[in-house]
Amino acid sequence: MGVKIDQDSEVGEYDSAMQTRLQLIWGEGFLSPGGAGEVAYLLEGSDIRGCKVLDIGAGLGVIDQLLVTQHGAGSVLGIDVDPVLLKQMDARIARAQLSDRIESRCVTPGPLPFESASFDVVFSKDAIVHIPGQGGAVRRYLPHSTAGRNASSRATGCEAERGRTPPR
Repeated sequence: MGVKIDQDSEVGEYDSAMQTRLQLIWGEGFLSPGGAGEVAYLLEGSDIRGCKVLDIGAGLGVIDQLLVTQHGAGSVLGIDVDPVLLKQMDARIARAQLSDRIESRCVTPGPLPFESASFDVVFSKDAIVHIPGQGGAVRRYLPHSTAGRNASSRATGCEAERGRTPPR
């Protein structure tokens, strides 16, 4: 099964064979391009120290770990539609002894199950490609952050459209 663009992600889309292939390409724990350098690039100019962060499309949780350990997020709630990925995320976070600052939650595609302004920052890296109507997705999720604050989101190809080349 291939990764779908502009379609809801589904449980099992990232089976173990797909995870292995993607991690061989992008690095341990990463299911999309860029690694830690891409996360730093997306957060350039944003200060998330102490913030309560919602990560849409948390996958294996390596980015949530980086948000806390390298960028100072106070806490992160990583959401995803795939409980298998989240189980692996939970194991990663427990091994890193970050369970007191990072949680996971399985959600279904559609509106987020949170009140407005539940988070200081809404973050997503590459998961937006799975959401139909990508352009409106960020606008739909901003009300979940205080004052509509969004540290960053990235959909593959968007950087080139803005004339920026992200790190690889």
